[in-house]
Amino acid sequence: MRGRSWADFFVARFARIWPAHIASLILLFLAFWPWSEVYFTTTLYVQSLVLNIGLLQDWFPVLDFYGGYNSVSWSLSAEMFFYALFPFLVASAIRRPVLLFIGTTAIISGSLVAIPMIFPWADVGWLKSMNLVAGLFSFLVGVFAGLQQKRYKHLTPRLGYFTWSVVEVAGVVFALSANAYMSEHSRTPYIGLSGLLHGNAAAPAYALMIVILSVSRGCLSRFLSSNVMVYLGEVSFAFYLVHQIVIRCYVERVDVLKHWPQSVQFLVVAAVSLLLSMAMMHLVERPARAGIVRAWKSRHSFQMTASGDNRSQS
Repeated sequence: MRGRSWADFFVARFARIWPAHIASLILLFLAFWPWSEVYFTTTLYVQSLVLNIGLLQDWFPVLDFYGGYNSVSWSLSAEMFFYALFPFLVASAIRRPVLLFIGTTAIISGSLVAIPMIFPWADVGWLKSMNLVAGLFSFLVGVFAGLQQKRYKHLTPRLGYFTWSVVEVAGVVFALSANAYMSEHSRTPYIGLSGLLHGNAAAPAYALMIVILSVSRGCLSRFLSSNVMVYLGEVSFAFYLVHQIVIRCYVERVDVLKHWPQSVQFLVVAAVSLLLSMAMMHLVERPARAGIVRAWKSRHSFQMTASGDNRSQS
């Protein structure tokens, strides 16, 4: 929409995700060394490591692949898959939105029914919640919500602060209620479809909540726009990547804190996770992101200059 190419978009997304992902892998190796040496000596671990580094692990419904190493990174693999489809989804959503939504939903549902039949060895956890096929539905809902928000933003009702605050609270309650309802009413004879309903059927309610909060005229959006909350939001990606590593370290060394109250142990784990996240964001995530994007732009500018020189010479 801003005149960028697909390559520009994808490099920017790669720069946003991959450096912190690699930093979390290194942190995992260091945290469990020397035991983690096995990651480099066993064939299955090496295969999983290669897939994890390339963010391709969620393409394979095998627990040792999609759940290996820092298991939360399965969602980053799915994210990169969604980003690869994003330009196509946006173009299709603008031209034929109804056809895209119905067609994609049908393909997703059919795939989730067919995968266990075609690949009976597919892992149950992948089918239930940790697969990129089902997650594509939520991503598609987000694409539609974003386009509609941009298209109709000028039609936002002029309501007062109190009224918008009530609407925002109602939006949050509706999203959480939809999530709770679908969690309890998602059983079908097909495990893949059950996973789709359990993890993604509430996506429209969450999309509505996000659109409501994006107007930023009520108490919740004002609170979320404060400097502290914005900063914590920026840290949240790194926090997501490191928190499980810290928890696993805590479980391995729980005897060190066993005489402390449970509430204090929780605060220690949360504080260590937050401090590591802040360090990762400032020392790895932001500098690496800026460096990758800068290098890509410089390369692109050099190619454009070279191409112009060749044309002028010819």
